[in-house]
Amino acid sequence: MLHETDIRTCFANKPTHLVDLVLQVREQLQTFLPDHDEEVRWGRLVLYVPGAKTSVKDSICSFSITKNRLEFILHLGSLLDDPLKLLKGDFRYKRIIILKKLEDFSREGVQNLVMQSYHLDRQGPLYEQLPSSEAYSELKRGI
Repeated sequence: MLHETDIRTCFANKPTHLVDLVLQVREQLQTFLPDHDEEVRWGRLVLYVPGAKTSVKDSICSFSITKNRLEFILHLGSLLDDPLKLLKGDFRYKRIIILKKLEDFSREGVQNLVMQSYHLDRQGPLYEQLPSSEAYSELKRGI
């Protein structure tokens, strides 16, 4: 688990209210997300399934602050069941939920998406296909 100062350092040049929102959402995640690893990578706070910090496809989710907004990113979001249409984006795999306030994370369906991401089969055909495929290259570029 990263220390708060590590996260604040990662987002040092970003608006303070959005960095505070990252910390608040992270705190909420810890109430329901099973064990996970955290890392500052690609200028983001990234959460991984324990022991699986090898690439983006192993991530559960990440936080990115861009254009004065917080993006909650599910890197394999296109593989998730999203009946409430919360996920945005047209990348091959990555999907985003824009968070402006803590209530945006607390709304119906978001926790379910996070848990789906946590439980994705990272040993299945997609996992095996991605490292050598064009789709994996696109996934890495599209983050």
